[in-house]
Amino acid sequence: DLRDPEGTHLLVALAVEAAAGPGDERAAEVARHLQQAGRDDLAQARWQRAARHARSLGALPEAAAFWGEAVACDPDDGGLRLELAEVQAWLGRPDEFERAWADALARLAPDEQVVAWCRRGLIFKTVVCNPTASHAAYRRARELLTPAAPDELRARTLIGLAWTEAIGGDPARSEPLLAEA
Repeated sequence: DLRDPEGTHLLVALAVEAAAGPGDERAAEVARHLQQAGRDDLAQARWQRAARHARSLGALPEAAAFWGEAVACDPDDGGLRLELAEVQAWLGRPDEFERAWADALARLAPDEQVVAWCRRGLIFKTVVCNPTASHAAYRRARELLTPAAPDELRARTLIGLAWTEAIGGDPARSEPLLAEA
């Protein structure tokens, strides 16, 4: 029954955010009001904050829902989809993980894909505990590394690959990978 529902939701969002202070506890509430105000451009960052906060508390279903809202605000952002994929892995949802991963990869620039493959290797190394899949991901990340890749990314990729070789591949290949890292 409001004359200006979008404007009112925007004012409520800004007021709640100002009253909440620097924490992320109210980010989801603010994001929802921003969406109802038709401001997905502003809501997306708040959904990200809400998702990170939920994950920090171990509220993984909520984190997944909030990442899903952030993706809805910007469907072409591959980074948001990577975050959603990781939470799906933590939730033990392999089909949702693979779907979000494929959607993310399709939206990432070529120079961002090496980071994504390295992250996939880490997820399979830790969360999912699948050394074979981790090895394949780290191997793909290494294939995508360019001479201009940051040293830290190169080191993470090579160390992950060395670990997978030691666990499920050829342990003799681990030492040269570590030396290169």
